[in-house]
Amino acid sequence: MSKIGLWYEVELRDRNGKVVKRFKRKSDSWLVGFVKLLKSLFYQRYNASVVYGSVTAEDGSTANPPSDYVPTGYTWSVLYPCCRADAGDVNHGIAVGSSDVANTLTTYALGSKINHGNASGQLLYGAVTIEDVTNPSGNILQFRIIRVFTNSSGADVTVKEFGLLCRIFSPNGHKNILLARDVLSTAITIPDGYSLTLRYIVKITVV
Repeated sequence: MSKIGLWYEVELRDRNGKVVKRFKRKSDSWLVGFVKLLKSLFYQRYNASVVYGSVTAEDGSTANPPSDYVPTGYTWSVLYPCCRADAGDVNHGIAVGSSDVANTLTTYALGSKINHGNASGQLLYGAVTIEDVTNPSGNILQFRIIRVFTNSSGADVTVKEFGLLCRIFSPNGHKNILLARDVLSTAITIPDGYSLTLRYIVKITVV
C-alpha cells in the first residue's frame, strides 16, 4: 500500500551557528484545510467552468478555491496554493506560535501566531525554501519545506506550535489556509541571538 506522510525536523542553533538541539518527529496531522483544498483542486473538470470549493481561512473567513481569473491589477492568474514565502511574510509557508492547544477536526489557525520582527516576543522569519523531490532510500520519495527563524528581540522567545500555511487567491480575495499544525511536547526556548530551523518533510512510500 502506498503511504503519504508528513514529518518535521527541528534544529536550534546558537549565535555562532552551532547546533545545540536537533530532533525529527512524525507530524501530528494534516488538517481540514488540506483535505478540502485538495478536494477542490481534484474536483475540477478539464476545459470546463471552475467549480469553487469552500474552506475556512486562517482569519476565520471563507475561502473559495481555486482561482480561474486574473485579479484586478495583476498580469497573471493566481491558480495555485503558494507556500514559498519571502522573508518577513507570515501569511504562508511555515509559521510558529506560542499556544499548545490541541488540534481538532476543525482547526484552521495556529493558536497564537508569533509575528515577524525584533520586538519583544517576535522572531525574524526567513524566506521559505522548497527542495526538489529526492529518493533518500528504498521506495521513498520526498521533498522538504524549510524556514529559519532568528531571535533578535533581546530576550527569550518560546515556541510551542508551528504549522504550514498556503496562500491562495479566491473570488473574495487573498486567503491563507492552514494545511498542517504540530504542537511540541516540550516547548523550545530560543535565546536572543539564536535561530530555529524548521523543516516539513512530505514523504510517500511506493510499494
